[in-house]
Amino acid sequence: MPIGRRDDNAETVLAELVQLAEQKCAAVMNSDEQRGEQAHLDNCHILMVVAHNVVGRFQYQ
Repeated sequence: MPIGRRDDNAETVLAELVQLAEQKCAAVMNSDEQRGEQAHLDNCHILMVVAHNVVGRFQYQ
C-alpha cells in the first residue's frame, strides 16, 4: 500500500504513516492480546511512538 501521492509534502506523508501505524497496531493488539504475545505488542507501541515523534518534530520546526 503506497503512502502519500507525488504532490504531497513530507508532513502529509508522515501523518498518513502515523494513521496507518495506528490502524495496523490496533489490529495487532486485538489479536495478540488474546494470545498473549507481548513482543508484537511492544513492537507496535514502539512504532506508534516513533511515528508520533517524527511528526511532532516536523510540526515544531
